[in-house]
Amino acid sequence: MIHTLQLTYVMSRGLNT
Repeated sequence: MIHTLQLTYVMSRGLNT
């Protein structure tokens, strides 16, 4: 389930930025 993790990571980073 790397896709889900990657998506969450990207989303979290995008929101944080």
